[in-house]
Amino acid sequence: MRDQVKFFVSKCAEWFEWGEPILEVGALQVPGQEGYADLRPFFPGKEYIGVDLRPGPGVDRIEDAQSLSFGDEVIGSVICCETLEHIPDALQAVREMIRVLRPGGTLLITSVMKFEIHDYPSDYWRFTPEAFAFLLRELPLFAVFYEGKPSFPTGVFGLGFKADGEELESRVSEFARELESSTKGWAEPLRLYALKRGTPRRPGMLFQPRQGAIRYQYSIDSGESATAARLLEMVPSGSRVLEVGCGTGHMSIYLRDRLGCEVIAVEVDPEAAREAEHKGVEVVVGDIEDQATLERLRGPFDCAVFADVLEHLRRPDVVLRRIKGLIIPTGTVLASVPNVAFVGVVAELVKGEFRYRDLGILDRDHLRFFTRKTVVELFEKAGYWVDTLEGVKVPLEDTEFSAEPELTSFLARYNPDSLYYEYVIRAVPLPHRIEDRLADMRRLQTRLQEITVKHQQEVDVLVERIGELEAELGERQRILQEIFSSRGWKLLQWLRRIKRLSKMRRKEHDAK
Repeated sequence: MRDQVKFFVSKCAEWFEWGEPILEVGALQVPGQEGYADLRPFFPGKEYIGVDLRPGPGVDRIEDAQSLSFGDEVIGSVICCETLEHIPDALQAVREMIRVLRPGGTLLITSVMKFEIHDYPSDYWRFTPEAFAFLLRELPLFAVFYEGKPSFPTGVFGLGFKADGEELESRVSEFARELESSTKGWAEPLRLYALKRGTPRRPGMLFQPRQGAIRYQYSIDSGESATAARLLEMVPSGSRVLEVGCGTGHMSIYLRDRLGCEVIAVEVDPEAAREAEHKGVEVVVGDIEDQATLERLRGPFDCAVFADVLEHLRRPDVVLRRIKGLIIPTGTVLASVPNVAFVGVVAELVKGEFRYRDLGILDRDHLRFFTRKTVVELFEKAGYWVDTLEGVKVPLEDTEFSAEPELTSFLARYNPDSLYYEYVIRAVPLPHRIEDRLADMRRLQTRLQEITVKHQQEVDVLVERIGELEAELGERQRILQEIFSSRGWKLLQWLRRIKRLSKMRRKEHDAK
């Protein structure tokens, strides 16, 4: 443990309240650090639990930081110093710390950027200040500090609070000023990088980097304004539900246990399906685009759910039409689809980029891309009426994309739908008679659009010709004006007057 880290911990211990028990993740005092790396003296009289993967000095119990055995919100404070770089999944570890932290609790983390590789037992990562801001962003309030040069700091320090309020924010600001002042004489002083209010975690945004459908697993909290939660709100309680693409069964379990639904799920990934079956979900393993899979489904259903599934299908229109035969006449189809017109995607296209990713709108497995207009067309052509279409707004900084603020503002003004990361759809199956009438209406609408385009083209030609004639008339008027203003014209007019006078005098002379 470095001196700067101990100083930071000591200052934090003086300035802020530390609820009990205090949990130190990565508490093992490695050889040569025994006693020196002990942080307990900074918290005298406090209940203190040191955890690590290995036993030894400072360790009270063996724990994996990526999967802590503590219950939700049972720990008063969490400290993790110079450990995150040694954890394979550091993001998951921080999420676990936030999970066990009680409301009002404090989380302190530190790690290195410019530092030699050190194996305790393995060294995986180096962190920028922005990386710490990303790790802490699910907390209501957090501050990130750095040691040394802002372009290449030696160490990074984070302080997060599961609480909010102007008083606390003011206290953290005052602490930051004191920290900078007290380290001003150091070769590499500690400075504030960011003091921010966090963004609560949105289910479905940040998944584990695993393969197959398992990489899409996420927890559901219907109290959050999230896509999955909104879909669940649309499912009638106690209904018979077909969930297409259940993954590991997170949504199926919620439907069954919280909404009292009977759920039949379809999953193409055998590994994800097995995990869902272990949780008690009834799963039909197969490709929903295969007729054989459809024939194994025991309809009818009150509701079919496609949560981020349609974009993975070769022919989503065919699947929706076939599923229609399994839905009761008064049933619904619920779906969520990414919005390819999202400002982040368009901003990258403007720069000449279209990069697939492991997750998100440009998921490497996406075969179809939708906008508001095209997703409605998809359902209508498949024989449904879209009675609800809601956009899910996500700040650009909370997504996998980035763009300059000026470009973002311009795109949002041009197309307000570009602020929506994805859409939630509820559609109802139409009787064949009404469907046929709608098909006729669509054909008439298409014909009307063709006629309108043709007439508009004719109008455009006429307008262009009128413009040409007006220009020609203006040019002739200009030439006449030049003639009328010329000396030759004035001389001609003078000669004409003399000629008229000469004629008048001749007539007078002849009369006499």
